[in-house]
Amino acid sequence: EPFKKGIKPGLSILALIAGLSVLMMPVNAWLAAWNQSIRLPSFLQGFQSWAWEKEQEMEKLTAFLTSFSGNGEMLAGFVVIALIAGISEEFFFRKMIQPRIIALTGNPHLGIWLTAFIFSAIHMQFYGLVPRMVLGALFGYYFFWTGNIWLSMLAHSLNNGLTLLGFILYQQKISPVNVENPEVIPWYLGAISAGIVWGLAVILKDEARKLSLA
Repeated sequence: EPFKKGIKPGLSILALIAGLSVLMMPVNAWLAAWNQSIRLPSFLQGFQSWAWEKEQEMEKLTAFLTSFSGNGEMLAGFVVIALIAGISEEFFFRKMIQPRIIALTGNPHLGIWLTAFIFSAIHMQFYGLVPRMVLGALFGYYFFWTGNIWLSMLAHSLNNGLTLLGFILYQQKISPVNVENPEVIPWYLGAISAGIVWGLAVILKDEARKLSLA
């Protein structure tokens, strides 16, 4: 059952959220590599061509938006891309939409995943649909388990911020890892990370339940 009141998270909950945010990065890369390997049947070739063109457009847009000329622009980038986007999207999708879809379907898991699908689909990136949907579902479960939308906002902002940091470090040649290329993460590392994420998510759920009953 969803918690009726938002819990007040302790350090253990916050640490789990932070750890999950880091570990989801190789999982997302693993899922993205698989998502980008999908080839559609011949009658959907028109859609596939459109999807690839859209993906390339978004890559160029991302490169443009993350090409900062100074520390001021970089700080503004983190505020807009990490904080504002994370907070606003979680408020709309998880706080506003998710409870309504759960009420409509009568099934919290179906409601969470449907909301995550809408969240991902609205970005209009077929070749990023799966990893973004999985991430959205994870944010949805955070809110469902804890009743605290600020934790979902924190997780979303951390994810965006870590991804942006990866872009910056690669552009400045500090890091050799291009976070735009999902194939840089070996599949086995993504699979291992996914297993750890599952375990930590279960622990987070149990911790949230304990706090809600305290």
